[in-house]
Amino acid sequence: MKTIPICAVSYNRKEAVKKWIESLLLSLEEEYEYELYIHDNNSKDGTYEFLKETIEKYNVENNPLKVFAVYQSDKNIGKPKALNNLFMNVNKDYKFIVSSDSDLILPKGWTSALLSLMEETPKLGMLSPLYVKNSNNPVLGYDIIDKLIPERNLFYFRKDIGNSIAGGFIMLSAEAFWEVGGYTEAGIYGGNDAKLNTKLANKGYDCAYTSKIYIEHLKAIEEYNGYEGWKRDVHKKMHRESGYSIDKGFWD
Repeated sequence: MKTIPICAVSYNRKEAVKKWIESLLLSLEEEYEYELYIHDNNSKDGTYEFLKETIEKYNVENNPLKVFAVYQSDKNIGKPKALNNLFMNVNKDYKFIVSSDSDLILPKGWTSALLSLMEETPKLGMLSPLYVKNSNNPVLGYDIIDKLIPERNLFYFRKDIGNSIAGGFIMLSAEAFWEVGGYTEAGIYGGNDAKLNTKLANKGYDCAYTSKIYIEHLKAIEEYNGYEGWKRDVHKKMHRESGYSIDKGFWD
């Protein structure tokens, strides 16, 4: 039986994490085993406590989630560094690893849809579902893509036009991820995803979206994401100051 490790980062988004965990557990497929690793970036809203309670409640026999581990740092070390640290806990014999934002709604079937394409496409280093609505990438209109080209399974990253595969939910070739050195841990907001795309492409790996499966972001409202106001302030600061960066590696 194949094992799928899933790594995620949380930061001050308890209500969103509740919805994400609920959809994640419902999306797991019986023909696979799963491992879930979560890093909490020192949340102050009870996110970490909720996750620890959830581990205890989920201790049920014969479920597909064989590992459910939660870690917490004493400060916000940023999403890229937290993910790199989490991936270090994954068995090095596993061929694929998954990174998930903790504010998503996941449908059943994502595992088999992504895994089949990864296995069929040897040079595919990164694969993402499309999103119900385009909230990440201005190049692709996800909500109308089916009407335009419904038969295409893969939409590739193009360095020459500057688009990249958003890192909200991705399945990665473990070999490719470590060959390029993992995530770059500091830089401009959003740059961690783009830099990983570029590093993989420079090593000859493909990065792509697939229309075989769709995921959904929770609405960016205060009841789900307590840090939304802070994110807006960061965006304003970035517009005011050319080249503004967040040294700790973004807010997640």
